[in-house]
Amino acid sequence: MSSKWHWLVPSGLVALSLVPVAAGSARLAQLAGGAPATAANERFVSTPLPVVLHIVGATVFCLLGALQFSSSPWPARVGMREPHDVEVSLVGAPSEGAF
Repeated sequence: MSSKWHWLVPSGLVALSLVPVAAGSARLAQLAGGAPATAANERFVSTPLPVVLHIVGATVFCLLGALQFSSSPWPARVGMREPHDVEVSLVGAPSEGAF
């Protein structure tokens, strides 16, 4: 892949991540604004912490996860994981365990 196109895949994945990020931001704004409890959102309004952790974790996971497909600024080390791979796996844990 030429150096001219090396950001094509990560930028496409970030663009695809904007849909869940926007939906999560709308949900956070709804929870922060004191949305009235209805039958559909009663469990989110009563305990918002798992939802907030899930949305924040998923947002960071989506955006950092897209960067793992970019060419790394660090030299390759045999037997070592890339620093952003470790960050993505650590950030993804709260997103998976929130529900």
